[in-house]
Amino acid sequence: TRAKYCRKCLVIHKLEKRNEMTLRSLARTKVKKQKTSVVAGIPELKRTAQRLVNKFCRLRDTKYGCISCTRGKTDEGGHFWPMGSNSALRYHEDNINGQCTSCNRFMHGNLLEYRLKLVVKIGEDRVSWLDKHHKDAKKWSREELESIISEYKEKIKQYENN
Repeated sequence: TRAKYCRKCLVIHKLEKRNEMTLRSLARTKVKKQKTSVVAGIPELKRTAQRLVNKFCRLRDTKYGCISCTRGKTDEGGHFWPMGSNSALRYHEDNINGQCTSCNRFMHGNLLEYRLKLVVKIGEDRVSWLDKHHKDAKKWSREELESIISEYKEKIKQYENN
């Protein structure tokens, strides 16, 4: 029988076959990766929940301006009690208010003015409640975080539509 390819053509043919097989293999692994759903971990859920709660609080407070200086835009969601050391108040709407970047970052929250304006905004009783509960520890579960995420997605959607 006669050879189908000359030696040079045979090398090229084998390389093309190998390339086709590699491409098919890559296509199969991409399909497998798409089928498997990636479950977000607790830290990712915390970040997502925090981002959504802060966004809602910024939207809610745009008409008032920065809670500390009232001049700046509400670029950030400033926490009265910091979220890192006060896990129970991390997603509490009374604890998060729209703040300008200058007050929140460069003036470390401008807390004296923040507190005075917060008392005017929500009342002394609710500020006292925040003071009383700021040391409470809270370990957030996956279900709680997913609930917060879905709740605030809906609140943001309603707020943006109005």
